[in-house]
Amino acid sequence: MKVFILTEDIENNEEDAILEGTSEYLKRMPIAQGIEIHSRDVLVPIEISIYEGSLRGKMPDLLIIEGAYAPIFSDRGIILFQNNKIDNLQFFPAIIKDEFSNADEVDLARLKKQELDFKSITYENYHIANVVGLLDCVDHQASNLEYYIPRKDIPEDMPVEMKKLLLEEQEDNDIDFIRKLVLVDTKIPEDIKIFRLKDCPRILVFKEEIVKAIREAKLTGFVFVPLGKYTDEIPDDDDDDDEAVETEKPLEKAAAEKTAKALLAEQPELPKVGGGIVIKRIRKSD
Repeated sequence: MKVFILTEDIENNEEDAILEGTSEYLKRMPIAQGIEIHSRDVLVPIEISIYEGSLRGKMPDLLIIEGAYAPIFSDRGIILFQNNKIDNLQFFPAIIKDEFSNADEVDLARLKKQELDFKSITYENYHIANVVGLLDCVDHQASNLEYYIPRKDIPEDMPVEMKKLLLEEQEDNDIDFIRKLVLVDTKIPEDIKIFRLKDCPRILVFKEEIVKAIREAKLTGFVFVPLGKYTDEIPDDDDDDDEAVETEKPLEKAAAEKTAKALLAEQPELPKVGGGIVIKRIRKSD
């Protein structure tokens, strides 16, 4: 069985939005725990506010907002999941409010000592996704993992009761860091196509048929890594394999590169001071 891990990498660093935001309401929801959430208990639509320092661009079908703690799918994405009979997904309508949609233009106006008001944009074609259920399918022996609490070796000749206690203790010991991840195919039901891992709920696993459907539908924003190549380790920038580095580039590096290129493109004629060029910072700390 071939499966893929959904990453938080940006698909198109040059064009896609790289957003940061917050939703106090969403923070209180158990979105990444695999727990079913009763819709009657949720006040919808859920509002997410975008920070001024975000990098704006095209809004993809999978929207990753740093600080929102949840996958956010467009209406097109939801239709695809429904057509493929994925029954363990819950969707909650969202309102994504960007009160600083023209932040770049405002910053440039300020540099020229001009006044320009911020423009607000609201996106209503997105839903928060909750993946229900956790699968206990990690092969801990074949994988290379680190845990929040170091796991203890359990000798074969240990008394049964003591062994049982140690095993129960380790069941609640989540994975902290992944160097190599191996899953047990026989523990993955055929009818489950998207799932979280019991030992590492932050990981979202997609079966190959759904990945193919997403690619065929040309949904944007989805960056998958085959299970055998997934790792939490950040590749070395000096790695000779440029393609691997590009594929596994972390969000922060993508944002930094996009910022630098945007600055150069927007301000090629700023005055020189002391032999250098004065360049403003679009991305501000909140």
